[in-house]
Amino acid sequence: MSELNFEQALQLLKEALNDDQRVQAFFAYQSALENDFEVQKLNRALIEAQKVLTLAFPSPSAHQKAKDDYNQAKAAYENHPLVANFMQIQIEIADLLAQIKTQLE
Repeated sequence: MSELNFEQALQLLKEALNDDQRVQAFFAYQSALENDFEVQKLNRALIEAQKVLTLAFPSPSAHQKAKDDYNQAKAAYENHPLVANFMQIQIEIADLLAQIKTQLE
């Protein structure tokens, strides 16, 4: 009997989360990021800059240039409006989940 109640409670929690505007915004931004060509291009540039930075480690001058390039690529990616909004909604979702965890404990 308690297992059935747990399953019902879990289903209610899932429905409540799916109805929450923050959760809906999270999934909307996630989808938008996956389908936005500009964001994907910035993400690929960031990943490439990370690789170059790693490979440039042995040479101090090359490493500094690679680090500057990486920081520029990171800033361009993180300052894109979709990415910035998605990062903010992730913080809100983490807070919501922390509140749920606290209530469950």
